[in-house]
Amino acid sequence: MNDIAMTVIGNVVNDVEMRFTPSGEPVAKFRVASSTRRYDRVHERWVDGDTHYLSVSCWRGVAHNVVQSVTKGMPVSGVGRLRSRQVEREGGDS
Repeated sequence: MNDIAMTVIGNVVNDVEMRFTPSGEPVAKFRVASSTRRYDRVHERWVDGDTHYLSVSCWRGVAHNVVQSVTKGMPVSGVGRLRSRQVEREGGDS
């Protein structure tokens, strides 16, 4: 696997959804918006960069905890693995 360990800090974009696998394992899913920031020494201020939207999945006991304690708009931080996937779009490059 080519998973990348990472820490994400951002705000929850949507309400948490709880689902169950066919074997009965709970999975909580939600999205987090995270923006990069850098300090502009010339203007002596912080500048926001691009916003990245990340899908988060939590399993088992963590899923139950997340469903009970996380709501839309809430600031969160989390540690996990980043998995990326390629998406093919119709109509060529754009």
